[in-house]
Amino acid sequence: MAATGSSGVIERLSGLGLMLPEPIPAIGKYRPVVVHGDVAHTSGLMAVTGPPLQIAYPGRVGDDLTIDDGKQSARGALLSTLAQLQVELGDLGRIERFLHVRGYVCATADFDKVHHVVGAANALVVELFGDDAIAGRTAVGVATLPERASVILECTVAVRA
Repeated sequence: MAATGSSGVIERLSGLGLMLPEPIPAIGKYRPVVVHGDVAHTSGLMAVTGPPLQIAYPGRVGDDLTIDDGKQSARGALLSTLAQLQVELGDLGRIERFLHVRGYVCATADFDKVHHVVGAANALVVELFGDDAIAGRTAVGVATLPERASVILECTVAVRA
């Protein structure tokens, strides 16, 4: 299942009962997405709701959040990533494949399932772009994230001209 344009991705999102959130504005000196040649790199992005924009699923997995909350947060972070990519690329159909998904999960010291949390984002990539788009993955548990986010994703994406 290859994406044939933004409309194809948006239709698949809609079929899953999902939609893209508002893009998160950059606060500070950084770009949410940097495109160099045929590769796009995203800054760390988290799940949001709104307007007004608010962090979705704030807290720590294994403490005030369940593993399922963490998975939903990872999926939401991927939706935020797609919203930023749509702004930068103009068309989600330019996404050829995800190369790497790096996820940081705010979790308790004894929570050893961070790979399952980040894996939920990779699973959504497959649902939207097909098996060929599945990415490499890094999953890291951390003690804290900005604004009490429970999951932050950084993605590297191959894009078409």
